[in-house]
Amino acid sequence: MLVIGNGRLVTRDPAVPFYENGAVAMDGGTIVRVGTAEDVRKEFPEAEMWTPGGA
Repeated sequence: MLVIGNGRLVTRDPAVPFYENGAVAMDGGTIVRVGTAEDVRKEFPEAEMWTPGGA
């Protein structure tokens, strides 16, 4: 599991067009969750976290 986050995440959902501090959880090549970085990290605490700039 890999979480990529801590950046602006643009979605195709008219109800939530973007997350200012968003994240994507991926299992292999499949996106399993998008949301705020805080919420996604709480849901997948064991996942490897990648952030822009390595922060």
